[in-house]
Amino acid sequence: IDHLRYRGDIKELLWSCVISRNHLWFLPMIIGIYIILPIILRWVRNAKEKEIRLFILLFFVFQIICETINAFEAAEIIAFALDYRNIEIICSYVGYFIIGHYIANIGLKDKTRKLIYVLGIIGCFAGTAVVFAFSILRNEPAVTLVDSFSIFTFLYSVALFTFV
Repeated sequence: IDHLRYRGDIKELLWSCVISRNHLWFLPMIIGIYIILPIILRWVRNAKEKEIRLFILLFFVFQIICETINAFEAAEIIAFALDYRNIEIICSYVGYFIIGHYIANIGLKDKTRKLIYVLGIIGCFAGTAVVFAFSILRNEPAVTLVDSFSIFTFLYSVALFTFV
C-alpha cells in the first residue's frame, strides 16, 4: 500500500519505514493490557458467563459495528453520532482478549464452533472482495475496511482463535 502511495519511490518508502509511521503501534497496547491483566483476570474469573457475554456483545456493538460503519464512510450524521460512542474499556483490544478467554476457558458448542468457522471464511473472502472493490472505486487503498475492528477482521480473527 505504501509502495502504491509513494508511486514506486523506494527511497521514500524505506525512509518512511525507518522513521516509523506507527508500525509499532501495538506495543503500548500490549503493555497496557498486561498492566491491567490482574484486574481483567480477577473480573473474568469471578464473572458469570452471562456477564462475559454482555461484555462481548457491548464490544461487538460499540467497537466492531461502529468501526465497520465508519470504514464505509457513513453519512455525516451517522459519523457524528459514532464519534460519541468511544467507551474505551469495551472499545479496544481488551474485547478480543475477553473473547479469547471465553473461547478457551468457557468453550463453545460444536454448532456454534462450526458457525464461527463458516463466518470466518466468509469474513476473510468478503473482506478481501470489499477492500478490492472499494480500492478500485476510490482509486486508493481502502484498508480501513479490514482494520483491527472491522466486521471482516473480527469474523476471521475469532474463527482463527477458535480453530487454534
